Amino acid sequence: MYFSSILSFIYIYYLLHIDTGLLDSDILFHLGIARDYDQSALISVIPSAAESVWSEGYGDTHFLYHQLLRFVSASGIKLWISLLTSVCLFSYLIYAKGKNIREILFYSGLFLFGSYVFTGRLLFGKGLLVFLPLFIAYLIVWDRKNKLAVLSLAWILVWTYPLSPLLLLYSFVSNSFSFMENYRIRKNTNLFSMLGFLKEYSLFYHALIGFCSGLFIHPSFPNQFHAFYLEWWGQIFPPNDVEKIAEWLAPGNLLFFQTFFVLILISIFMKKDGDRALLVLFAIGFVSSYFTTKSIEWTVPIGLLWLGSSASLKEKIQDDKFAIVFGCLFFFYAGHLAQGADYQIKKNREENDLTSVSLACEKLETGTRLWVRWDDFPSFYFKCPKLIYPFGLNPIYSFAKNPTRYQMIFSFWKNEGDDLSELPYYLGYEYVIIDSKKHGSFLLSMMQNQPNWKIIHSLNTFFLFKREKTNATIHPEKTKTKPMNLEIPKPWGR
Repeated sequence: MYFSSILSFIYIYYLLHIDTGLLDSDILFHLGIARDYDQSALISVIPSAAESVWSEGYGDTHFLYHQLLRFVSASGIKLWISLLTSVCLFSYLIYAKGKNIREILFYSGLFLFGSYVFTGRLLFGKGLLVFLPLFIAYLIVWDRKNKLAVLSLAWILVWTYPLSPLLLLYSFVSNSFSFMENYRIRKNTNLFSMLGFLKEYSLFYHALIGFCSGLFIHPSFPNQFHAFYLEWWGQIFPPNDVEKIAEWLAPGNLLFFQTFFVLILISIFMKKDGDRALLVLFAIGFVSSYFTTKSIEWTVPIGLLWLGSSASLKEKIQDDKFAIVFGCLFFFYAGHLAQGADYQIKKNREENDLTSVSLACEKLETGTRLWVRWDDFPSFYFKCPKLIYPFGLNPIYSFAKNPTRYQMIFSFWKNEGDDLSELPYYLGYEYVIIDSKKHGSFLLSMMQNQPNWKIIHSLNTFFLFKREKTNATIHPEKTKTKPMNLEIPKPWGR
């Protein structure tokens, strides 16, 4: 197990070492936090995200991950991702109970190469890397019926990632299967014996108590309640006025084959001896992934755990033909993943002008308000954490704080019919970043046609504008006029 984990560490580090583009913007954002805050203090607010709820109180659901990441330097982030990925694999191998080298190699290959999309999510270095080994540990203590450990891990898991409700769903389904099995073999089926479920669900009650304790006794109290609402409801059912976030996906029609193909193919060789609760969760995630691709993030690891719980699959692994076929399949996936990384390297080298513009922004004074697109915010914040930005890492956090201002900011990037060049200045921003290739040439033309805005730095498609005139008589904020009339959306999320 140790040797397999070390090999996975080397392989993941190699992929990250040759391609910094595989690092998610989420990582850059939290590394920016680490640079901007005292290491001895907990993160409470993020004032740089001026238009986000994060400027009021930091209560995101993966609190533990954020705190751990603050102690990782920018140079060590690839080691961090590689290390945690190896920990995830090691935890999975313990759960699968591999007894020989063939089983260990098979489950290692299944974990790393069974899903192209899932491996990509691991390379992003998200909080999933902290949640997953703890969730696997939770499954182990659940099987051992260790009530105190179930309660404690449920408490901690609430602090790690928005996927924490999965442990409650798993606990309830697993306990329900146990109750139905015990009820089936009972000889007495009177009303008194049927009420025995109150006692048989005691393990689930411990999970529920731990979950609720983590929900209420939280380091971000009381900000975590709004964060839970945004993550568990707002992300799934966002208001129509909020811009959609494009999740990282495999290209086009290959999504299914690079996500579930290997898992479903291997499941054909299984008998009905795997963890039925995990199978139910995998089936739910498989269906829901058709409607929301974000569910892939938890559906694939649940599927891997389900396969790892099968005793009949372990027997099948000993077959030479089976091992050769799936060994070749994993090898193909590994090569495909490396090829995709190589393609991303070339793409990033061609479109890396953002770095040059961010270097120019580093020269701006602390507290300067810089107008950027929401998906560029993490990169700029990583380079220049002392500046003030609109939005945050997710548009939904800006909408939750102030729907009116969010709609005005969003309209600047999407409205091609009106001249909104004065909108950034009206909202208090004197510097504007425009990427003509990604944001559209109409924005560049609109800003260039205004005499009040001057280009102070440009490189290929990136342009940094500065507002020239600051006379109070023409300042829209002073004259109480708006650049345009907007419908005010109803309050939401409070």
